[in-house]
Amino acid sequence: MVESVRGAKGGYQLRRPPSEIHLSEIIRLIDGPLAPFGDADQLRTLIDRDAEHRALYQVFLDVRDAAAKILEHTTLADIMNSKGAEPGKRRKKKQDSPVSYPWWSTGIRLGGRDE
Repeated sequence: MVESVRGAKGGYQLRRPPSEIHLSEIIRLIDGPLAPFGDADQLRTLIDRDAEHRALYQVFLDVRDAAAKILEHTTLADIMNSKGAEPGKRRKKKQDSPVSYPWWSTGIRLGGRDE
């Protein structure tokens, strides 16, 4: 996802354009499953096995699925292009420019590995 660049002006830069990197990919890379309630397969198993708490697990699964849908359809470009936009409304996507993205040159490390 990012690569390191050596030298005085080095740092980290994206390997792909921001429009091709979804927030869900970043979260899964760093934290694993998208929701604090566990992954979808675990929740489905709990729904099937635990009749007493089935309704609660179903709510957790619904929350997880809603969050996943938003994160899977939101890219870094969406966030970069929405500066000053009204909350809840996205601007149209702009073409990615062939420049580096200096906000990644801050020495941020993703899990101690360059991906």
